[in-house]
Amino acid sequence: MLALGDLSDEAYDKAWDVIMIDGPEGYYAEAPGRMSVIFSAAVMLRARMRYGVTHVLVHEVHRKVEKNYAEEFLCMKYMVKAEGRLWHFEIPHAAKLNARKTIYKFLCDALHGWDD
Repeated sequence: MLALGDLSDEAYDKAWDVIMIDGPEGYYAEAPGRMSVIFSAAVMLRARMRYGVTHVLVHEVHRKVEKNYAEEFLCMKYMVKAEGRLWHFEIPHAAKLNARKTIYKFLCDALHGWDD
């Protein structure tokens, strides 16, 4: 399962202003890495209907898997700054992206590299 299963519906329903991704660890074979967290953050921010942006900060993007997931699910066109091992994305609210698209469509688009 790609998304975090132990978060409440309330966590997914909030209009987050900032999401900081700095765990879990991923620097040794048994560590889970940040893949599920990055994907879950993408689900949360694409559900935001309140105007404004969500700032997403992803730490440790020098690792291949974290980098690939951040590029795919947070979309490079929304990256505003990269410094060292930290990337900063500004993701617009869902209504601005396209009011007719559903959350499911956003997820499918992210999985297949949607670009408007």
